[in-house]
Amino acid sequence: MVCLLEVLMRFIIGVSVAVLAVGAALAQSPGPQVNRGDAVRGAKIAMTWCAACHLVTAGETRPVVADVPTFPSIAKRLPTDVEVLAAFIANPHPPMPNLSLSRQDIADVLAYIASLK
Repeated sequence: MVCLLEVLMRFIIGVSVAVLAVGAALAQSPGPQVNRGDAVRGAKIAMTWCAACHLVTAGETRPVVADVPTFPSIAKRLPTDVEVLAAFIANPHPPMPNLSLSRQDIADVLAYIASLK
């Protein structure tokens, strides 16, 4: 049986490698201008697209998929660099589905996550 710490470390290492690769690619591509994120809109997006697997608000206790981090826990442990977080969401890892969110949608979700700190 694999211990939770080992699973978490594998996850963090895998995500770190993916985020670095995607971050480098994003840094080289100019892309469209993204406005500063709107936390209220981000909360709505999170409830629509993310709540099936994640607890997206503080204090939620409903059942969700095992080993899926809550948004408040993501807010506490992931880097605060918006580009790194955006790359993480834009290029999901299994079992996270490809949501095809726009850059503005991602900025809004990140603003919401930041509001949970």
